[in-house]
Amino acid sequence: MGRKFLLLALPAIFLLAGCANTKSLKQVSEITQIRCGALQYPESGGMVFRDAESWQGFWQNYCKAITGEGKQLEAPEIDFSSQMLIGVFSGSKPTGGYGIGIQRVLEDSKKIVVEYVEKSPPPDAIVTMAFTYPCHIVSIPRSDKNVEFKAEK
Repeated sequence: MGRKFLLLALPAIFLLAGCANTKSLKQVSEITQIRCGALQYPESGGMVFRDAESWQGFWQNYCKAITGEGKQLEAPEIDFSSQMLIGVFSGSKPTGGYGIGIQRVLEDSKKIVVEYVEKSPPPDAIVTMAFTYPCHIVSIPRSDKNVEFKAEK
């Protein structure tokens, strides 16, 4: 009986041990909000920026805000020797009322998990009749760990 139970229990134990469990992760302590309302990134998903070149290139391609002097708004300055950026994007939306937000950034010794929530306007909402590009970008301490994005319901 004991041997039969052990044979049946082992697969369940291995399955549970392999499951991603955010309870073993700790909250990243230093998170700074980065303004991104001027960006018009048309794709949805998560992005990680670990160097100034990729950040500046992204900003130049997708920032559509123009200053009073007729120049493109400059990207927020980031010290990539000690920081990195994590962003979530909803892509192009047909109206206002949509949003996306990073809820938590968690980490363990191997990975960083970014939990985020997307929202849509209710069907009867009065919204801006213009294309919008919801985004949320944060700065966290620099790391070479893999970053996973997890949509929360």
